[in-house]
Amino acid sequence: MNNPVGIFYSYYPFEDAVAWENCIRRAAAAGADSIEVSTMRLVRESTSVQDRIKKVANEAGLQLSFTTGLPCGCDTSSDDEAQRRNGIRFIADNIRLVQQMGGHVLGGMFHGHNHLPRAGELAQKEHRLANAAESVREMAKVAEACGVVLADEPVNRFESETINTVDEELAFLDRVDSPWVQAVVDTFHMNIEEDDLPAAIKRAGKRIAHVHLAENNRKLPGRGHMDWGAILQALSDAGYSSFLTMESFTIPYANISDSMCIWRDMRSEGTDEDVKSAVAYVKGIMAGIS
Repeated sequence: MNNPVGIFYSYYPFEDAVAWENCIRRAAAAGADSIEVSTMRLVRESTSVQDRIKKVANEAGLQLSFTTGLPCGCDTSSDDEAQRRNGIRFIADNIRLVQQMGGHVLGGMFHGHNHLPRAGELAQKEHRLANAAESVREMAKVAEACGVVLADEPVNRFESETINTVDEELAFLDRVDSPWVQAVVDTFHMNIEEDDLPAAIKRAGKRIAHVHLAENNRKLPGRGHMDWGAILQALSDAGYSSFLTMESFTIPYANISDSMCIWRDMRSEGTDEDVKSAVAYVKGIMAGIS
């Protein structure tokens, strides 16, 4: 097994202005093969900044992977048609940016806005899923035209009531019915929701288009109780050969504390030291998997 191992850019602290080049160079120095960037943020940057990110990553020997989210006013599962259209347009812009930057997969929660569930929403779940499927089918047309696969992500019950498990995600993909929409598997969310992580990965199989690695405590791999040997073996058995992005959040600061509930510094040795050892840890396990 020889997948590229990467780090999500926001592992490195940022506020409203992201030090993109700094993140890229630190990831490369830690031995990563890739860095995942947020097109949700990049669409707000100038073309010159976008081009510079691509150039610096290439110079550093890093591949770029891409993820996004739906901002406020863009809920693709809403009954408000304006919100749905806003969401479709926003993701269409993200897809075109990924194409421009040479990417082929865009991960994210396309089926709705990520928020803490509110009272009474369970009764609307089926209706919201129908709205979401219609919205994502529209996104898929843009994705196909650009040659970019959308990887839709189920998240845990504390972040959304809509799609929490791999099986719910697979049912949603059946409803959307487009080869240009596949699944993300994220081990942090799976640890909360799945009875058996390797078995869930096996069920997802060839429909996995992107992977996020994080411990049960959202630390970097190797700093929790996850069975990484079994997880990585399952991904290999599923034929998954693309990015393994470590999406961990371990340092409390405004943007992350508010959205990810990170309230204490959970680093072991230091920001860069922890990434370096986590990359080596994942690659060491992969080396033993055929």
